[in-house]
Amino acid sequence: MKNKIIWLLISMVLVQESKTSCAEWKQPETNCVNDFANQTNSLAKYDNPEKLVQEKLDVFDKRMEDIRRMIELALLSQTEQNIKRNVDFLESLQNVEHQLEKIKVQEAQWDHNLDNHNNLTKASSKKVNSDCIAKLLNIEQLLKEKFEEQEEKLKQKLEIQNKITKSLWQKQIDNIKPRIDSMVKSDSLKIIQEKFETLQKAMETQISNSITQFESIKNQMQDNVENFRKIGLKYYYIEQSENLSWYGSFHKCLTLGGHLVSITNLSEFNAITTGLQPHKHYWMDVNDLGTEGLYLSAATGLQATYLNWHTDNPGHNITNHCGELRFHENKHLMYISDCNDKELFICEFYYQ
Repeated sequence: MKNKIIWLLISMVLVQESKTSCAEWKQPETNCVNDFANQTNSLAKYDNPEKLVQEKLDVFDKRMEDIRRMIELALLSQTEQNIKRNVDFLESLQNVEHQLEKIKVQEAQWDHNLDNHNNLTKASSKKVNSDCIAKLLNIEQLLKEKFEEQEEKLKQKLEIQNKITKSLWQKQIDNIKPRIDSMVKSDSLKIIQEKFETLQKAMETQISNSITQFESIKNQMQDNVENFRKIGLKYYYIEQSENLSWYGSFHKCLTLGGHLVSITNLSEFNAITTGLQPHKHYWMDVNDLGTEGLYLSAATGLQATYLNWHTDNPGHNITNHCGELRFHENKHLMYISDCNDKELFICEFYYQ
């Protein structure tokens, strides 16, 4: 009975081992069933079950050893492949490191070249600055010496001039002093005072007459203002029939209480020329009678502030010195003509 129980247990173990072995090695189910039948038949042949179990265990251990070796071989193969892959990777890594080293060497070379360039630039800049500073100091020294020289010369001239002036004043005082002393002792001082009072009265009378004459002229000019009309911001008299020379026109404007028109800007120019007759020319105050090419205003005596010439004018003609508004190409523009030509004229009122 005991042997049957042991045999049954061994059979169960073998069955389980057989199933496990078949599952691991992926054998077909029919092979596993056949193995189990063969093993069962083998057990029946043995009278000693323990021996049978030992034999099966030895077979199982051998099979496990084979499996272990197969796994080790597989692992060894996989390890060799990994090592090979790692070697390739290491070679690539070494190539990258080699390239990085080259790049570092190139960067170091560039930095070195840049430092050399900067040093050369700084040295050149320092040299240029040093030269400039030296030149400036030299110029400053020369100017200082020149100034001191001029100052010394001027000081010497002033001292000489002061001495001469002082000497002249002293001579004048020496010449006048005897006369003053004699005048004080005599009645000459009283005579001089009387003459001074007479002269003062005459001057007062002359000033009074001048004021009266000025008021008369002013009133006359105010009466003449009726002959002027407002154009823009000023009053003008535009002669429409009488033709005079520039000099005659100048005098005529004075008798009317004004002067030949003095145009000072474009706005005045446009306002005046708009009302002029076409194909007529009008004298104005611009002239270069004093200096050839220097055009002054007869009203102010100063250089004209506004000029608007015709094309190719003014020319250099020794006989043409007086300015006019000449009609040409359907518009009036400034032109230099012979002062003796007979033209119309424009007067500007003195008091605006």
